[in-house]
Amino acid sequence: MAILKKLTKSKDFYASICLYILSIYIYLESNTFPVIPRVPRAQNPDFYPKLIAGTLFVLSTVYLVQIVLKIMRAAKTGEETEEKAFWANSTRQTKLYLLIGLLMVGVYLILLGWVGFATAIFVFFLVIARMLGPKDKKFTKTIAATLIITVILYLVFDLLVGIRFPKGILF
Repeated sequence: MAILKKLTKSKDFYASICLYILSIYIYLESNTFPVIPRVPRAQNPDFYPKLIAGTLFVLSTVYLVQIVLKIMRAAKTGEETEEKAFWANSTRQTKLYLLIGLLMVGVYLILLGWVGFATAIFVFFLVIARMLGPKDKKFTKTIAATLIITVILYLVFDLLVGIRFPKGILF
């Protein structure tokens, strides 16, 4: 019973619960996607979100088992574990990059329905590449690399594999 009490006080436990909820939400949401008859399963829009949801569920279970084992080891040795946030030792720049990355995911999701996949992913990659890339690199090289990656993604998935991307007002 003491282990259960320590488990419910653990931030990691609540993080794993949130990951379970997220995986279930993704799976249920992907059930609303249309199924195209006479098309291979992997080319239907629901296949990859369900695959991601299943993988996330399995990894959340592994994470939960690791948390329980950590608490049990600490209980056996009688030591108290001090919990720190995962970003406690991060630099200010790392925290800024994390914030910008999360904001860009939100911007990407908003742009996706409005301007379409190709434009949204180009903007996303461009901002992330500029943020994480070398500062002395010319911006034109970053734009060119981002454009090449976007075109390759589009060609491979849309034309070769046959997975249709959301279309918008631009592309």
